[in-house]
Amino acid sequence: MDPVTAFGLAGTVVTFIDFGMKFVKLTWAIYHEEEDSTQAAELVQLTRTFEEAAKSVKLPDIQPGDSSEDRLNQLVIESINFSNKLVQRLHQEGLIGTQKQSAKQALRSALRHIFRKKELSELKEKVVDLEHQLSLQLLISLRQFATQTLKNQETILAALQISSGNNRDITNGIQAVLQHVAAQRQTSNEKQWQQELQVSMAQQVYQTVTPENASRIILTVQKINWMNRAILSALQYTGMKDRYDQIQMSFETTFDWALNEDKCINQKWHSLPKWLASNESIYWISGKIGSGKSTLIKYLSSPLAKSGPESPITSRCHPFLEKWANGKTLVVAPFYFWASDASQMQKSRAGLLRTLLHHILAARTDLIPTVLPSRWEALAMAGEHQQLGEWTDTELHDYLLRATQALGTSGSCVCFFIDGLDEFGDDSKLLIDLVYNLSSLGDHVKLCVASRPWIEFQDAFTAERHLLLEDLTHDDISFFVTQKFSGNQEFVKLQIREAWYANELISAVVSKGAGVFLWVAMVVSSLLAGITNADRVQDLQRRLELIPPDLESLYERILAGPDKFYHEHRAHMIVLMESAKGPLPLLVFALADESNFSSLTELPSEPMRSIVLDTHMDAMRRRLNSRWKGLLQVSNKEAGNMMARPVVEYLHRSVKDFVQSSRMQSYLSMYTDPSFDPHFQLCLAYCGHVKVQQDEDNRIANAWLALLHASYVSVAKREELLEMIFELAQIPRLSDLPPNDRNF
Repeated sequence: MDPVTAFGLAGTVVTFIDFGMKFVKLTWAIYHEEEDSTQAAELVQLTRTFEEAAKSVKLPDIQPGDSSEDRLNQLVIESINFSNKLVQRLHQEGLIGTQKQSAKQALRSALRHIFRKKELSELKEKVVDLEHQLSLQLLISLRQFATQTLKNQETILAALQISSGNNRDITNGIQAVLQHVAAQRQTSNEKQWQQELQVSMAQQVYQTVTPENASRIILTVQKINWMNRAILSALQYTGMKDRYDQIQMSFETTFDWALNEDKCINQKWHSLPKWLASNESIYWISGKIGSGKSTLIKYLSSPLAKSGPESPITSRCHPFLEKWANGKTLVVAPFYFWASDASQMQKSRAGLLRTLLHHILAARTDLIPTVLPSRWEALAMAGEHQQLGEWTDTELHDYLLRATQALGTSGSCVCFFIDGLDEFGDDSKLLIDLVYNLSSLGDHVKLCVASRPWIEFQDAFTAERHLLLEDLTHDDISFFVTQKFSGNQEFVKLQIREAWYANELISAVVSKGAGVFLWVAMVVSSLLAGITNADRVQDLQRRLELIPPDLESLYERILAGPDKFYHEHRAHMIVLMESAKGPLPLLVFALADESNFSSLTELPSEPMRSIVLDTHMDAMRRRLNSRWKGLLQVSNKEAGNMMARPVVEYLHRSVKDFVQSSRMQSYLSMYTDPSFDPHFQLCLAYCGHVKVQQDEDNRIANAWLALLHASYVSVAKREELLEMIFELAQIPRLSDLPPNDRNF
């Protein structure tokens, strides 16, 4: 059936569905005594109007072999028969064309005689079913329309006496067709019904789509680019690069040995350059916590600065990977698991899958219709990506495998770098299975993974190419320590006075560090503090001897510092961190740390000047440093809006593990004031944040966070809490919102 005829018939179906819906609605109201004085008359008039309209409906001849044409005609016939059946039953009871129509009670009694309560519900279900069938048949016709050339699409629209507007693209044309069809419904909610129809069609796409359907849609270049951006944007999530940005490179030359082919000879590790250039698929980097695994992954996979405006963006490992790719397009896709991520995404399977999929599709946007055909076609047909629903783990897993496979069949290779397998928040077997599933897709796939040497990872990857990082970083750590000490004027003076001991101190730090970069960095800071204070040689030696050789004991020693006054405050800070329901902005932390209810009421309900905000945040930085000695740090990671940056976070995964250890929990129990309620303080802080916030778009989100923490507040604080919520409701920019925006 040609699209013009099909869309005309679809409009006919809409007319009958519209009648059925109104009929059921009015009948239900009369049946249940809900009608006003006009609805009985409306039902009779509706029926008469329908009878007149039905007389003019003519079905075209059905062409043999056209199943879609047959189904659409059958839908029209079914709609007519359904509507006629309703009318006939009213005629049989003499409710049309008699005096009974004016007696509401008589009409109600007659309707109750004609329709049982259950039957009315069935009639409603039938109308919904007809709508469902209509959306499917419309989708079939729109698919036929969408595969026409742009010129033919305009011809079809002209035949329907509608216009797609100046922008000649498929989505505009589809919107014009849907608007034309929806106009056949005589209702004030025509636009809303059109939107509901689009949602229904999008759902139909998911059930009937094939890659061929998506790839045959004719689109303008501008529309393709818009749809690519929409889908890539939907794959992104807040904080997607936070862990990557947090990893700091110590020195430019750190890890240069990893890609130095000469240094790979006679070493007790498998050559990374050789693996990168070979057809071998998996390489495992293992090492102690704090040994620099994440830094090495970033070193290998990060894009280098472009040497010129026309030069491609490449990573350090590209020269070796290009030998393996042998002229094929190369895609590098890194992901960093992060157990300390308060938003959960960077330690989840969904975060991994979305990030890797985003890397592939951003590099090869031409694969999007093939990899995500349902999302692609639904976006083309429905026009709104918000209607397409959330990503599920199963869906993302299938998409990633499909995307990886599509790279191989379209002349591309991909190397995945996945760091922190031990920081995954679920069963490690899921990751191990994914790694091997990806590697099994062909010689065009490589995976470099990093983790602590846990048993499950040893069992899975020891047979693959691998290295143990702490065995290989002696020179890097020695260089790091030397550079840090040499940059301190007092150490230079020590070298002049005690040359032998100064060099011995460097060697002792490197040796005791045993390959753990994080431990070394913290110890160097401690020793430099002593050197700056002009500590004697024996003082420095004693200081180094007293420093525990493992991270957890080192953290414990830092917290057990000489100033006992801060124990309670330190405990309260950690309880706030652990109670947060997402990334904790420094300003919110400051307000939670400083505020009580009185201070909240004193805050002006208007954006606070930047200089005032900065003083709050600067004071909080100093408090964090003095109480936690760098174990809690401030970073400029993304946290939803500019006012929410910077954010407070743990220095390292090992610090979070330490905080959650039994020893630290005992410390918190000992020093936390029983009356301290972290959720009350955070509720207070978010209320304050709403009052002083400059970014209007995020005030509702912060109000929601305030109420979220309010739901956890202890009973003892409920009276103050109610006053606080009342204060929140008085904030002008919240209380002035229209009702549909005040859903909190």
